[in-house]
Amino acid sequence: SRDCNTYSIVLMPDNKWWMAENLNYQAGLKFNANSNKVGGDVTTFTSTTNGTPGIGNFWCPGAASATTASLSDCDTWGALYTWECVMRADGLGSWTEGSLYTNSASGNPSSFSAPRGICPNGWHIPSDAEWGNMLNAVEAQFGGTQDHNTVTVGNWAGTNAGTTLKAANFTTGVKQATGFSVLAAGYRHYDGSYFGSRGIGAYFLSASGYNSGSAWRRLFNSNDAKVNRDSNRRAFGFSVRCQKD
Repeated sequence: SRDCNTYSIVLMPDNKWWMAENLNYQAGLKFNANSNKVGGDVTTFTSTTNGTPGIGNFWCPGAASATTASLSDCDTWGALYTWECVMRADGLGSWTEGSLYTNSASGNPSSFSAPRGICPNGWHIPSDAEWGNMLNAVEAQFGGTQDHNTVTVGNWAGTNAGTTLKAANFTTGVKQATGFSVLAAGYRHYDGSYFGSRGIGAYFLSASGYNSGSAWRRLFNSNDAKVNRDSNRRAFGFSVRCQKD
């Protein structure tokens, strides 16, 4: 109801409802056609209903190494957002900076009440632990290795969750009607110098901060059956999936 978008959703093996498409929320945010823009000559989208406008910028995934992207690319891949925008947009939950941190290299991330942030009413930004729990449940259902919450920073985990959750057309941006349907939307580099990995990798933000300058994320790669857990600078532009409260 915020911007007249309709999203497919799916009940995952963790018994939680997840969006089955990348978020493409634009209301109140600033569209940046150029990878290096953070303000200025941009278009501001306005909320239609339900609450105050969001804040921040969004990008549409550009082709690998490109510096510009078309707004229509968001229709295929969803939008890319910085962590700050995701956390501080419409319906900001109650949280403090320190409560989000889990900077240990391994071990289950600290638990906290994940904020709604940029997600619709009744949904929230998944924490790193919620991502790990879902991936472990997928592994359990399909006979894989369950270690997505204990994998050390920067490493790959699991056996088959990556393969299981990727869309049949992972590299071309064609959505599936059912299933989690991960799409390789790539990323916007933190310094704005280019778009990377479209058609190769899918990077998903979590609500969990790693430290004051970075946050936890998950990566699905075109040639890997596993899933990567790492921290990246908050200024990267990554994809977002919301989980139902």
